[in-house]
Amino acid sequence: APGAPPPPPPPGGGGPPGPPPPPGAGPPAAPKRPAKKKVAPEIKMKALNWNKIADLKIDGTVWDKDVTDDGVEFDVKGLQDLFCAQAPKPKVAEGDAAAAGAAGAGAAGGKPKKKQAATVLDFQRSNNINILAKRFKKTPEQMRDAIIKCDPSVMTADNIRALLKTCPTSDELEMIKEFPNPEELGSAEKFLLALGEVPRIEARLKALLIKDGFEKRTNIVEEQMKTLEGAIDEVKNSKKLQEILAVVLKVGN
Repeated sequence: APGAPPPPPPPGGGGPPGPPPPPGAGPPAAPKRPAKKKVAPEIKMKALNWNKIADLKIDGTVWDKDVTDDGVEFDVKGLQDLFCAQAPKPKVAEGDAAAAGAAGAGAAGGKPKKKQAATVLDFQRSNNINILAKRFKKTPEQMRDAIIKCDPSVMTADNIRALLKTCPTSDELEMIKEFPNPEELGSAEKFLLALGEVPRIEARLKALLIKDGFEKRTNIVEEQMKTLEGAIDEVKNSKKLQEILAVVLKVGN
């Protein structure tokens, strides 16, 4: 009838249908391969740095059918021991722990802690000097005496060059000598202090270096001098050169 309201929608109608889904859209495809069962280790393990491959990118790769870990067996406990993030502390019974604590306290009380050597030099300089000192296998005093006596078994060219790089500066010696307890100094400081007792150590080492290579350099110079003398004799006695000079003189005149 005219003016009558429209009939109600049928039950469950829910109004007009929505727009169609865009092309290619739809529910995500289920993975072709079943998910691997997660294995939870008994302790926290170190991270394995690898890149996981999405299931959709596996097709046609070596991981598709050629490689599988289904039949792989290994010592899981051994792997955990090798690659655990932090080794678990062994469990100690209360009685054992108390006994160990008492023993540790007794040992600590009976044996005094070793006093740390005092350092004046910076870490890099101290480290380099200690490396050099170990190379000689001598005490600082023995090294001082070897330099003063020009000991040929110690004062080789390589050792002299190394010592020249290690010579103490006046500032370093001043800092070391100002330290109140010399016996507490570190090994590098004691080594420099001993070298500082050698009079004019840098000039002495340079003189020793020249002495070490003097014979070799002399032989080289002698060979060069012989070559030069031979060349001079060739020029003085050359008939060809005399003929050329005669032509030059004729043309000039």
